[in-house]
Amino acid sequence: MIRLYPIRVGVITEKDRFIDKLLDSMPLRPRDSDILVVSSKPLFVSYGNIINIDDITPSGVALETASRYDLDPKYVQLILDRADMILGGVAGVLLTIIDGILLPNGGIDYKNSPGNTVVIPPRNIRHLAEKIYFAVKKRYKAKVGVVISDSFISPLRRGTGAVAIATYGFYPVIDFRGKRDLFGREIKFTLQSLGDDFASAAHILMKEADEAVPGVLIRGVKVELIERDTSDMLRMPYEKCLYNRLYR
Repeated sequence: MIRLYPIRVGVITEKDRFIDKLLDSMPLRPRDSDILVVSSKPLFVSYGNIINIDDITPSGVALETASRYDLDPKYVQLILDRADMILGGVAGVLLTIIDGILLPNGGIDYKNSPGNTVVIPPRNIRHLAEKIYFAVKKRYKAKVGVVISDSFISPLRRGTGAVAIATYGFYPVIDFRGKRDLFGREIKFTLQSLGDDFASAAHILMKEADEAVPGVLIRGVKVELIERDTSDMLRMPYEKCLYNRLYR
């Protein structure tokens, strides 16, 4: 049976040692093959990735883009500085690509950030997943799979889900190609994204407001462990992506 355990921590600030605080708040002792899903925002806050938006000077491109999409020009400048690609948007939201992932507004968020500040994703997110993995291993002598999750919007769907922006310690994709379906037909295309599945499952408990649940421990899933970063296994090359016409 698969079980999900919320990890309640409270408000996180730049002064907090978030990983220690997270592990101190574990509802039960982690075991080998558990999955630990950690929300990106409090993790980024604790590592000082907060910027006062009043300190930003917008460029001409930022002013033009902000006018088109009804956004604060200073906020747009941060998105321009961070995003690998901007694909367009709707009022209040830009669709961007960051490290091979479609994210709204470059993953930069006002929500749950104090005052007139925003939370900026660090460039080396994968290193944080590795730090969490070895912190758990050192304290609990357990090898867990780590997922760092962020909010995600699917095309033509209302509402946010969650996506794995970094994984460590397990294979995050199951390849069904070459196997047979219920009627004996060979499966030609299907891969299952366990990393994103875990992020989505944890999102049910983390939610999006003042729940103060920055982590979820998942138990009872079958995963193959490997002690290294596995984030790239989830990435799809642009030329092979079903939505690749968006990127041209």
